[in-house]
Amino acid sequence: MAGILDKKHKLIDLVVTQEGRRQMSQGGFTPTYASFSDRNARYDPSNTSISHVSQSLFFQTPSALADDQIVYETDDSGKLVVGDLSDQFTILGDDLFKKDSSVTGSNVYISVSGSQFASTVKLVKDRTIESFKRNKFISTVSGLKSGQSMDTRSFKLNIENYNFAISNSVPWPRGPDTGKIDIDSTETFMFDNKLAHNRNFQFLPPKNEDGTAYGSYEDLRSTTRETFADIKNQLGITIMQAAEPLEQADTVFNYDGDIRVKNRAPNAPIETVISKEFATVYFRNGGEHNNLIAQMYEEEPAKGTVTKLDIVDAGEFYDEDDKEKPAKHVFYAGKIMFDSLNIPSFINFFTIIFD
Repeated sequence: MAGILDKKHKLIDLVVTQEGRRQMSQGGFTPTYASFSDRNARYDPSNTSISHVSQSLFFQTPSALADDQIVYETDDSGKLVVGDLSDQFTILGDDLFKKDSSVTGSNVYISVSGSQFASTVKLVKDRTIESFKRNKFISTVSGLKSGQSMDTRSFKLNIENYNFAISNSVPWPRGPDTGKIDIDSTETFMFDNKLAHNRNFQFLPPKNEDGTAYGSYEDLRSTTRETFADIKNQLGITIMQAAEPLEQADTVFNYDGDIRVKNRAPNAPIETVISKEFATVYFRNGGEHNNLIAQMYEEEPAKGTVTKLDIVDAGEFYDEDDKEKPAKHVFYAGKIMFDSLNIPSFINFFTIIFD
């Protein structure tokens, strides 16, 4: 992108990359933010200005780069859409392939599984961060005080990883076998309580031109997650900030190696309400603006596949029990599956709450 900027006129010559054209062809090109990069700028080490250097250079339409796609997207079938081949890996559908380093002169990719899968899938997860860095976006660093180290600007969490363990009573009170369900018995998009807030799934009975009801229609949607109290009841938790589970006295913890397994106490009735297992993540270093990009993947080393989970933005809710930070933003992470009639349903794996 090149442009001429002055106080009265703004002329911008915008060139859409191959990734942008792909999104436009699918109706998914919706620019929201703009960023500026000096990745292709040529600096003179002896001078901070680049004007005299650029005058003698020839500029042309930029070629498609793997870094043009920072965040991986999925198509309507849930398959990952990966642009140009990386110099290390590529993904076709959900199948992961690694570049064969033994072949020179051409790009040859081989399917990976087993021992090679772990190292290759790490490249996939690190790709977003590396692409973001290589674009060299120009930014203004603010909030640094005198004597403040650069380490305080790094992104740090209180935990690096967390293992969720399925036990005989968590997350299914009557055992894991009761958690099985036929995909034909799940709620479709039109009746899913996790989607009822979305305007595409609102109850819109027909009306006459004068606004009166055209007839009597029943709202068949499930609306059991309209309030934050509804969400907390389904998760079995009371106070989000402290993350205190209900009936904690009736809960015991066992260990399978280093993994902690949560269970209902031996003498507790099966009707005892026990919270689903959860992890509380704190951002140790914060600033004036915290912009986050989160991606969740399902990895299957035996099959050599990587599947990106779908995210449903449930919106913001008001938590009456938290007086200090009552605003909660809820997201549902899971997968879209199709029943025998090819009707999609959203299967929720995790509930993510930003406090």
